Amino acid sequence: MNQPINLFEYEALAPQYLSSMALDYYASGAWDEVTLRDNRAAFEQIKLRPRMLVDVSQRDLSTQILDQFLPIPILVAPMAFQCLANPEGELATARAAAEVGAIMVLSTMSTKPLEAVA
Repeated sequence: MNQPINLFEYEALAPQYLSSMALDYYASGAWDEVTLRDNRAAFEQIKLRPRMLVDVSQRDLSTQILDQFLPIPILVAPMAFQCLANPEGELATARAAAEVGAIMVLSTMSTKPLEAVA
C-alpha cells in the first residue's frame, strides 16, 4: 500500500504498528458500539466533488471561532490513552496540533498530565 490518504487506509495499516491490546482498544466502542457504527457510516457518506480547472495556487483555510483566529479549521478531539499507540502520546499530538495551528482538546483519560501537555 502506498502512503495512506484517509482514515480507513490508516486503520488498515494499524495492525502493523500497534500491539493487539492497543488495536482492540482503539477498534472498540462503548456499550453496544451503536455510536461507533453510526460514526463510521457518517464518514462513508461524505462525498467531495472535485472542482476542475480552478486556481488553487492561493488558498486560505483560516477561520475564526469565538473570536479566536485559526489558520486551519481543525480541532483535535479528546482521545484517551494515546500512549497505547505512541510513548509520547498526547505530547506528540499537542506538538503536531500546535505546528499547524489546530486546537487540541485533552481527554480526561489522558496518559500525560495536563501540565506536561500545556
